[in-house]
Amino acid sequence: MNYKQNRLSSNPKEKEIINFFEKEFSDLDISLMVCGTLDGRTPVKFLDEEEIKIAKGMIQWLGSPVGQGFLRECSFDMRHLTDDYLLKTTEFTPRDLRILASMRGNVDLSRCKRGDILISALGGKLEYIEPLPESDYFDHRVKYLGEDLGEGTRANDGYVFRKNRKPETDHDIVRIIKLR
Repeated sequence: MNYKQNRLSSNPKEKEIINFFEKEFSDLDISLMVCGTLDGRTPVKFLDEEEIKIAKGMIQWLGSPVGQGFLRECSFDMRHLTDDYLLKTTEFTPRDLRILASMRGNVDLSRCKRGDILISALGGKLEYIEPLPESDYFDHRVKYLGEDLGEGTRANDGYVFRKNRKPETDHDIVRIIKLR
């Protein structure tokens, strides 16, 4: 399976899926997703151009009629991928929260700008404030929105803690919504 640009004009859903994916994820991100990481930042292996095309082909396939059928069989709803849905939702369903929790470890807060909206694995909404000096233990300052939790800090990978993580209570960042 390989990425096929010629299919995009006649298959709008494939185009929607691949455009969203390419907007959200760089080739480095794809290497991290496919190969994993040992340090939270560097992929175990960098994918070559052909391997990147294969990975993008798999994503494009999700937009095909067969891929859409597969997603429906898995009870996957594309609305969970849209920034608009994440911004407007005030109360996430248990299914929404399972999907958000499964996204842990796929962000890089060093790409954020002040005002970007961050979505946590527990459905919390936060605002990115600023990077912290290298002398600080954590990498970034964030602020909770709509909750009386004030400000907090996060590591580059969005996690609340570097060690002793508690996924059931930690508002680890799983999605960055660029507002500018």
